[in-house]
Amino acid sequence: MEAIDNLTDLVESLDQQTKPLLRKRGNQCLKAFGHQKFCSCVNVHIPIGMPFEQYIKVTISTKDELGYAGLSEQQKEIVDTVLKVREQCVKTVWGQ
Repeated sequence: MEAIDNLTDLVESLDQQTKPLLRKRGNQCLKAFGHQKFCSCVNVHIPIGMPFEQYIKVTISTKDELGYAGLSEQQKEIVDTVLKVREQCVKTVWGQ
């Protein structure tokens, strides 16, 4: 029973830590794009710790500009995820 209580406390703590980031990121997206459905999609799917500014940097830069070849595997995975999320959200919202 104690393990379940500890897990519950951990989940609640993580939830409290992530809510402000998600709210800030969502608001920044709305300021930039003005589209609730698109911003909700992006906000839910990009890596939890990624600030909106980094999302923009990745999506407007070429892989060469990001120095993709020299990135670690984890960094490449983040870049690839962000680019896939953008495409997925565009298709979800606008069908393109």
